[in-house]
Amino acid sequence: MPFVPKGRSLQPGEFYIPRLGQLDAPQPLPGPIGRFVALFRVLFDAEIYVPKCLDLAAFRDLADSIHILVRTQATDEWIFERFAPACAACMGMDLTGAKASDAHLARYNLRLGETLARLIRQETPIYGNARVRTPGGRRTMHWLFVPMSNTGQIITHCLIMFAHKGGQQHGHGQGTADLG
Repeated sequence: MPFVPKGRSLQPGEFYIPRLGQLDAPQPLPGPIGRFVALFRVLFDAEIYVPKCLDLAAFRDLADSIHILVRTQATDEWIFERFAPACAACMGMDLTGAKASDAHLARYNLRLGETLARLIRQETPIYGNARVRTPGGRRTMHWLFVPMSNTGQIITHCLIMFAHKGGQQHGHGQGTADLG
């Protein structure tokens, strides 16, 4: 079954994006993810068959914590089309263009491959978290995966918003917020 039945061809920059009302996440969420969810709902929470233009600037300071992954059709691999600038600054390297399975991410044990495979199966937003070892110590990394499609037939892109809870937060506060 297609991601968006009877989806039409889209203009460049347009995507089919599901509503976050489908998100199954514990509460409370880290503050930056709660703020992201609130903005996302204002900007994109229309029915999935309504194409939306993705403009990360609308997320203001949160845009620095957003990755965009693209799924290659030939190999079914995920590539970072945009590596979040806050994550690049923390790691000291920009992995834009790298595969989600890149060895530089291995020490963070993010299990991106498993979560992306689940995203393809479920075709709904996924919240997750993992304890990771970073240069600043162990932290809990919170992720919000949002599937997108520029064809309507299959998931072709994934937007990932992340936040740390505990330790330095890439300039984000340590508050929490309910999904609401």
